[in-house]
Amino acid sequence: MKNLISIIVNCYNGEKYLKDNITSVLNQKYSNWEMIFWDNQSSDNSKKLFDSFSDKRLKYFYAEKHTTLYKARNLACEKASGEYVAFLDCDDLWYDNFLSSRINFFENKNFDYSYSNAYYYFEKTKRKVLLTQKELENGQIYDFLAHDYLVTISSLVLKKNIFDEISKFNSDYNIIGDFDLVMKISKKKMHMRYKTLY
Repeated sequence: MKNLISIIVNCYNGEKYLKDNITSVLNQKYSNWEMIFWDNQSSDNSKKLFDSFSDKRLKYFYAEKHTTLYKARNLACEKASGEYVAFLDCDDLWYDNFLSSRINFFENKNFDYSYSNAYYYFEKTKRKVLLTQKELENGQIYDFLAHDYLVTISSLVLKKNIFDEISKFNSDYNIIGDFDLVMKISKKKMHMRYKTLY
């Protein structure tokens, strides 16, 4: 039985890119996943767009009140049933092999989390720029990341129990909560990187 992956999608008025976002998840070659879609009290057509898709793996949750992004991510993770969690903001997309390229990571119990490189897409110029071509050795890489941080939240996949153990996201932060989480994990746990270049 393949490992269940809980994909955390936080949304606040994200209708502009939401159709492409959900489609990129549905197109994954790896099929054993659930999407935890956390609607942080959107006032646009986000829910209507979400409801236009019909797949039992898509799970919708409406926040009781609007919160910060990192508080919302923590609340969404509480709904996750998977052994692993991944994060995909509603304006981000995955290639269709994003999850399937991590099969070796899922099968190797010595590793606790994985990330890949990523592209930045500039909508106005329709230009795609690779974040990094650096390859890091497997193992603990805290010192490297402290000097040259190159992990995007949408490229991160980690064991759910590690996320809980590290105390989740710090909800006091506005923009660096993912950096804080990854640095705490890299200080204590093992790391593996899988390139997804196209």
